[in-house]
Amino acid sequence: MTILGTALGLAFYLLQAVSGESGYAQNGDLEDAEVDEYSFSCYSQLEVDGFQHSLTCAFDDPVANSTNLEFEICGALLRVKCLNFSKLQELYFIKTKNFLLIGDSKICVKLGKKNLICKEIDITKIVKPEPPFDIKATYRKGANDFMVTFNTSHLQKQYVNQLIHDVAYRQEKDEGNWMHVNLSSTKLTLLQRKLQPDAMYEIRVRSIPNSNYFEGFWSDWSPSTHFRTPENHRAGEIDPVLLTVSILSFCSVVLLAILACVLWKKRIKPMIWPSIPDHKKTLEQLCKKPKKNLNVSFNPESFLD
Repeated sequence: MTILGTALGLAFYLLQAVSGESGYAQNGDLEDAEVDEYSFSCYSQLEVDGFQHSLTCAFDDPVANSTNLEFEICGALLRVKCLNFSKLQELYFIKTKNFLLIGDSKICVKLGKKNLICKEIDITKIVKPEPPFDIKATYRKGANDFMVTFNTSHLQKQYVNQLIHDVAYRQEKDEGNWMHVNLSSTKLTLLQRKLQPDAMYEIRVRSIPNSNYFEGFWSDWSPSTHFRTPENHRAGEIDPVLLTVSILSFCSVVLLAILACVLWKKRIKPMIWPSIPDHKKTLEQLCKKPKKNLNVSFNPESFLD
């Protein structure tokens, strides 16, 4: 029994040693774990709610979210020295008016009162804009192109109001074949000749800061919008609508010509050129010789002649 107890004790000790070497740590032993396990990344969004700015951080390793770790930011703040983050699922965030937007801040991952890992971060260099919205693609028949317009909340902002927009579009059946156009305005013209006829297209937009002071990352993609290109008529092919209108117009002209020929003498010509009395016949009536043996009388009946 002594030998068996010794063997079991040795086996238990080896298991504990292997478990310790594997790098596994409970919440109470986080200070002994590797620093790389708590690496994180952050991004800021300015003027997201009036004059408030937000800062969002997340661990690079999702396993760290199950621990009792906290985030704290110190430095480059107004009226306060440090601020603690709130946690929402896998994200740690803070929204405040106290960001100075000048100089670096120190963001630390903490366990209780002990700092496990810290980073010096400039809030103005990690800006992630809000995604664009309200994308519209309007076909202009006269110009034979599509006018693409969209909106962004940064047009009304004081700080991050200079952006580069990435407009991506593709034919709906092409999964990964995206075409990209970068521009600083919120309008884009897509020529019809560069698109496939009678095809459904998908289009979306994202933005990134474009200034010397504010820098950062691409925003999330906007919701996609779809539009269909018109059919492309071949050379020599006649539009059915135009053909129908032409035939009806020709038949109307022929019918009017036939009616004009039939009604010319009886209806049309008398209205255009009314008949004028013949002056010769009128004079003959005035110069008519009186009858012989004319019974002259003042009787009104005798004036009939």
